Amino acid sequence: SQDLLYAVKSENPYEAYLDTLSKIDIEHLEKGLKTKEQKLAFWINLYNALVQIKLEKDTAEFNDKSKFFGLKDINIGNNKVSLDNIEHGILRGSQFKYGLGYIKKLWAPSFEQRFKLKDLDYRIHFTMNCGASSCPAIAFYKPENIDEQLQLAESVFMNANSKYNATDNTVEVSQILQWFIGDFGGEKGIINILIKNNIVPDKINPKITYKEYDWTLENKKYE
Repeated sequence: SQDLLYAVKSENPYEAYLDTLSKIDIEHLEKGLKTKEQKLAFWINLYNALVQIKLEKDTAEFNDKSKFFGLKDINIGNNKVSLDNIEHGILRGSQFKYGLGYIKKLWAPSFEQRFKLKDLDYRIHFTMNCGASSCPAIAFYKPENIDEQLQLAESVFMNANSKYNATDNTVEVSQILQWFIGDFGGEKGIINILIKNNIVPDKINPKITYKEYDWTLENKKYE
């Protein structure tokens, strides 16, 4: 997945990687993704690569977000999956997309059940790039140091997208935190994240506001 992402970002041929992905033996893939760290790195890299590939092929589809993220047009070992399957099914542990992080799916496809992470790491939201201007930056994640990478992603994203006003004790954060508020532990959890990243002072309780998400395509070549 890292090689695929690198090929996409460096504008080198990547079709061979997609071909390998489509023909891969699912049992082999499952055995290769034993640890949480391996799963996180693989699926984050793959998601970011596939988004860029879809945008490169057809940006018009991005206007219909439900189709762009929900269409099962990704072939993994002869299993058709969508970007939503990867994000909300595998990385978020079968969470309902519009459940704010509080509602699990009543039923999940077998592929999703096979690969999903059991424990949610909220920091994935600071790593996944959907192509829009407000999205987190793309990085290349490795299992051996992914915890440090995730912490860095959190720090960079939160500091770049948060603004604390001491005068009226308010803090503005990315709308991503509102969409998946349950993943972050509610507003109390968000405040703890802000304190941890030195954005708001310790032992205060600011009012949280959410900055509207900018869905403009980040890469001008896709417009």
